[in-house]
Amino acid sequence: VTLGFVDCSPFTAVYKASEPEAMIGYTTYNTIHDAVGAAKDGDVVVLLKDIELTYFLIIDKNITLDLDNHTIEHKDYSLGYMISVDDGATVTVKNGTLQDDWYYWYWDNSTNDWNWYYTYTVLPSPDANLTLENVNVQGGYYCIYQDDGVNITLNNSTLTPNRSAILLYDSTLTINEGTTINSS
Repeated sequence: VTLGFVDCSPFTAVYKASEPEAMIGYTTYNTIHDAVGAAKDGDVVVLLKDIELTYFLIIDKNITLDLDNHTIEHKDYSLGYMISVDDGATVTVKNGTLQDDWYYWYWDNSTNDWNWYYTYTVLPSPDANLTLENVNVQGGYYCIYQDDGVNITLNNSTLTPNRSAILLYDSTLTINEGTTINSS
């Protein structure tokens, strides 16, 4: 986005604002968090570039997150998860990659043994509805984790976790044609 210029012949100085990460309709937002925060039920939030999350993304509205062939990456193990679908929201994530680079072993002094630090790529809350459509989910201890009443649909997506693809209890999982689930 060019905001203005100063003519300093033979050179031209150009000031560029930071490029927005997402948009809804024709409105752009500096961060994906800003866009999701501004979204209303039924909106489509479109990612405009590859991004790295510095804190988790909470989606508590009925929206579509269109990654537009981009990647959301998570490199900070202290986050615990990348995306949370909260408050019974219905969310579709489509057309891109969710890359969760963190899980690791640590020494647990309370048990005198090695243990996993778990990270979850997507953590839907109870009563949430999540659809992954044409999404490549890579990494995380679990790609998807929830233990209480969620509905998850996988359409033409690939899940490749660092440990286990999906851990669900008392939930509904629909796996449609074109979906690949890899596990280590």
